[in-house]
Amino acid sequence: MPDSVARLEARLSELAGAPVELERPNDPAHGDYATNVAMQLAPVQRRSPRELGEELAAAATGLEEVERTEVAGPGFVNLWLTPAWFGEALGEILAAGPGYGGGSAEQPQTMQVEMVSANPTGPITVASARNGAIGDSVARQLEFAGNEVSREYYYNDAGAQMERFYASVEAVRRGEEPPEDGYRGDYIAVLAASDEDPVPRMLEQIKASLERFRIHFDSWVLQSELETRLPEYLPRLDTYEQDGAVWARSTAYGDDADRVLIRSPERGGTPTYRAADVVYLADKLDRGFDRAINVLNRGPDQTIEIDVDLAAERSEKNPVYYVQYAYARIAAIRRKAGDAEVSANVPAELAPEEKDLVKRLADFPAVAAEAAARRGPHAIPTYAIRLADDFHRFYHQQRVLESEAQAFRLGLCTATQTVIARCLDLVGVEAPDRM
Repeated sequence: MPDSVARLEARLSELAGAPVELERPNDPAHGDYATNVAMQLAPVQRRSPRELGEELAAAATGLEEVERTEVAGPGFVNLWLTPAWFGEALGEILAAGPGYGGGSAEQPQTMQVEMVSANPTGPITVASARNGAIGDSVARQLEFAGNEVSREYYYNDAGAQMERFYASVEAVRRGEEPPEDGYRGDYIAVLAASDEDPVPRMLEQIKASLERFRIHFDSWVLQSELETRLPEYLPRLDTYEQDGAVWARSTAYGDDADRVLIRSPERGGTPTYRAADVVYLADKLDRGFDRAINVLNRGPDQTIEIDVDLAAERSEKNPVYYVQYAYARIAAIRRKAGDAEVSANVPAELAPEEKDLVKRLADFPAVAAEAAARRGPHAIPTYAIRLADDFHRFYHQQRVLESEAQAFRLGLCTATQTVIARCLDLVGVEAPDRM
């Protein structure tokens, strides 16, 4: 069922004879919502946009959700909504509970998200963990939209990097320095202190680190296992031999160069890393996923800046703390309220802060749907900060408990807490009841 904003857009679209998208004006003096559809239709209909805007504004006043309208500038149609619309929107959120804003996928798909995929040659780095946070958020948002999602970690347990890793551990076991191009660090000494294979131990450490980061993987794929299946997949590829090596004719499919899949005998005759990747991609398709997503966020030439002090700061300067604090503040209100009535019945008059908060909550389904469709997880924390802004403003201006509008305001707090919790969950962050 469409949400309250989508339903209003649909009714206005029928009146306009064209799709209407509502926007929130920056200045509340310009209404609760506005549309520029008249200016979009004017060139097609060869009419004045203001004339079209006045026609739509007049027709919109007949809708039960619309209190009054106004045509501004060259043809913007500004709308003020009735108190009943705000009550309906809030009631919808309360009724939906944690599922509010979900299920936006028109045709749910089975999807696989591959992320992190760092080689087990050392502890997980900040860069890889950041990649994991983005990938996990993408997966969470796709699931919330109604898709079936599997998270996978594909790692290289063979090849030159792994050879240097083994050589480094073995050198330290013998009491020697690691090779010049090898790996160093306290973790190598820890691995060398045991006779166990260092790769499984390194993987367990990586898994543990990611689980603490609230990133869970459904499957782990080894490159060495995929390489054994190369003879199975090679006949399915467009290949040729040159200088003793087997090449993929990738330029025929848009690549800028053909790629070596199996090295020449002089170079060992072994599969390249790309060959294992080809098998891996084909294997994904064979497993029946409708869509496979590979998260690679940034190139190696882009700097990532992390303010560690800000991340640990417990103040409004820290955006995570700021949003969590809004959630915890609502939890405290609800504890004090006990079993008091929670309602979406609007009071005789709505305060501006109450309207703003309902409208922000009503934005969430569209924000969640777009974030999933665009694979853009950053939209969720941006929205959550704005929602926290609106709630804190409401909290400081309007008394909740022991007020004439207590039931409605408790409903508003409950709905806000639900949406904040969902936002935090979609980016893998906890929602604490106390801070």
